[in-house]
Amino acid sequence: MSVMTYVFGDALSGRIIAEIPLYGVSVVEKFGGGELRGTFQYDMTNRNNDVLDAATIPGRCFVVAERDTIPIFAGYVQTRTYQSQAKSAQLFARGFASYPERRLVRADINYVNTDQMTIFRDLWVLMQADPDSIRVDIFSAFLTGINVDLTLQATEFKTYGQIFEQIADGDTGFDWRIDTTKAEGVYIHSLRVGYPTLGSTDPTRITFEYPGNILNYWKNETMSDAGTYVFTAGAGEGSGMLIASVGHFDLLNNGFPRFDVAISRKDITSLSLLNALGRQEGAKHKAPLPTFTLEVKADRDPVFGSYTLGDACQITIKDPKHPEGFQKNARLVGWDYRPPSSDGTEEARLMFEGDDTIG
Repeated sequence: MSVMTYVFGDALSGRIIAEIPLYGVSVVEKFGGGELRGTFQYDMTNRNNDVLDAATIPGRCFVVAERDTIPIFAGYVQTRTYQSQAKSAQLFARGFASYPERRLVRADINYVNTDQMTIFRDLWVLMQADPDSIRVDIFSAFLTGINVDLTLQATEFKTYGQIFEQIADGDTGFDWRIDTTKAEGVYIHSLRVGYPTLGSTDPTRITFEYPGNILNYWKNETMSDAGTYVFTAGAGEGSGMLIASVGHFDLLNNGFPRFDVAISRKDITSLSLLNALGRQEGAKHKAPLPTFTLEVKADRDPVFGSYTLGDACQITIKDPKHPEGFQKNARLVGWDYRPPSSDGTEEARLMFEGDDTIG
């Protein structure tokens, strides 16, 4: 059985304060930031309540969850809720990738025909120039060959998170995440980027089968947010509003009715960024693109931790819904991990981005 540990410390200095056992834990990881939920007990044997309090101050403290000594989550404590009768505290933490959502851009920004990665890296450097910033190691500069314009006034009070989303989320964008490692008792948080993507591109390296290593799965096919025309609205009003439109004529030409989807992105003032994002939204909302969620045992091959966000995987299914067999390549874009407990085994729910069916 895997061993979980939860280490808490000071978010600015990185100083470790305490290792605290948690129960009722769930750990979610995805691009753009994950989250951790768990509960600890006061009046534990050989534990000082003052230390428990000092190690879990919201905003002030970090938490790292380790599975068999390997960090699988790192972030800052956002909420702590004390329950008097149970003498317990429920914690909610957000991954460090969410931190830019809590920082406002307080300088005027003006980039013209500049590589998107240069802008992304410059803004991380600018955000961390404030000495009171939670810091991560920033990657060495490189170019993607995709140039964009970006103009921003400090008076707009946009967050760094909003700007990072604008730059990275279009179909000409890139993946990014913050990885945490441990060396000589010190945690190192590193900003990683991949253009165009992070993760393995070989789907045959990681295979999930039903029946087999998949315990249960959900295949979601819905029209609630799907359509044959997808319109993404940017900044402006009336005839001056920026619009990016995508039509799925392969569906329309084969008898699929017209369904329209409207996406609002009023924060985007660049037409080139909006068009890139619009193409990405068009693919994401194409009717009725199925998405898969797999429930797997974390200790069954491929074991949890042998794959990471962005990895290409192969899903193979044969059951009453797919009597002839079904095979699909898809990218892993998120997971919800439940550690082992006294009344259950460790399990993970894996979330996948839609991709081309191959069988």
